[in-house]
Amino acid sequence: VAVDVSRLVDGERGLVSRRIFIEQDIY
Repeated sequence: VAVDVSRLVDGERGLVSRRIFIEQDIY
């Protein structure tokens, strides 16, 4: 379970960082 949670957190963190990077690229 802990592995799945950490994997989910890493996935969300990656999505957020990717979203921020795309927004910075647009603006």
